[in-house]
Amino acid sequence: MIAVPFIYFTLLSIYIYRRNHEIDLAFLTSLVYAISGFFAILIDIFDLRSSDVAIYDISLEATVAYCGLLTMCMLPIIYHSHFRITDIHPISNERLLRFLAWLTFIWFAFTTMMGWQNMMNVLTGDMAQYRADINDGWGQESWMTSLPTPLRFIAAVFNSFIACPWTLIFLAFFARYVQKMQKKYFFLFLSASLNGPLSGIIGADRSKTAYWIMALVAMYIFFRHKINSAAKRKILTYGVLIIGLLSLYLSAMTIARFGEKNYGNMGGTEGGLIYYFGQSFVNFCYYFDNYEPPFMHLGIIFPFVSEHILGIPSGGVVIQRQMTDITGLWTGVFYTFIGQIIVGAGKSVAIVYCLGYTILSSILLRAISKSKKFTASSMYLYFAFFSVIYLGLFGHYYTSSSITFGLITMYLFMRFLDIKKI
Repeated sequence: MIAVPFIYFTLLSIYIYRRNHEIDLAFLTSLVYAISGFFAILIDIFDLRSSDVAIYDISLEATVAYCGLLTMCMLPIIYHSHFRITDIHPISNERLLRFLAWLTFIWFAFTTMMGWQNMMNVLTGDMAQYRADINDGWGQESWMTSLPTPLRFIAAVFNSFIACPWTLIFLAFFARYVQKMQKKYFFLFLSASLNGPLSGIIGADRSKTAYWIMALVAMYIFFRHKINSAAKRKILTYGVLIIGLLSLYLSAMTIARFGEKNYGNMGGTEGGLIYYFGQSFVNFCYYFDNYEPPFMHLGIIFPFVSEHILGIPSGGVVIQRQMTDITGLWTGVFYTFIGQIIVGAGKSVAIVYCLGYTILSSILLRAISKSKKFTASSMYLYFAFFSVIYLGLFGHYYTSSSITFGLITMYLFMRFLDIKKI
């Protein structure tokens, strides 16, 4: 069973490419899961499974659920990803977009300066210990805690507004290649989006950096038909440079956390990387077959409502800790976005979520793809639906109340840009 996802998603990737005759978002998504499937095979070859799933025998039912639910969620993207976004309406309110570019960049520079010492502590200290402390709820104190309450509230709201980094990467490409604004606005937005990876460094976390890299690659593919050859070469050059620097951090974090460990016949660094990218399939199947949440925590799907309106502690890590404490099973692993919903709310909720996501995205993406003119907000909405599954390889990307707040408020801002002129 271990080879099924690699074979299946490889064949699906080939089908998508032959159907759409180009590398598009649907192909990219399927390819990501095929690559993860390949690493899953390596996990078994080199005996790298964690102790919880070491003797688990992957079932046919769980394998079909893994491939079937992911494919169902991919279908709207597969059948509505081949159009070219060469005819997007520029916004009329460019002045507000310029203002946002400067505002987000200044905030990024300010927060980087304020968090510089915390970031250096991680980069020059014991990364593994910092991560262990955070997992135990003993992370470094944020500079925001020293602010007066009113200023801390304002800072928290603005942090949440830009908490979803891909939205700023989207604005960078849109401002430069659709709106035809000066190059500096591309770099202002792109720089501001680095707040995601930098906050990940402060938290001794690798996933935020990996998500940023994945989002940058997808956004380039999304907008590439609007970019001329000379600009593509420059983007690729600078992109490789930035991704290279961030990859150094990923490598350093991996060495720090796993370098001293021994994975079977492999060193900790190599084994840690393979396990990082390949664990989702095995863990999904294990929790699909063997896990039932002690209660249904819908904060895994509606974190902002749960946390800020109902007052129920939410967020992916928070819910994982709760379930681990109650069940005794270590749930702080990767198992795709569907697996994380299973851990928080159960299999039935996860299946209903996939059905609802597929139906809603089919309706909206069909309407968007049939439009003769595309707007900034419709392209944003298209990428938002795509990001659920594309960024869902490790877990559910939108389990954070701040990220969901940023996703929705930025969409409202894009709608405002489409219809309002100051």
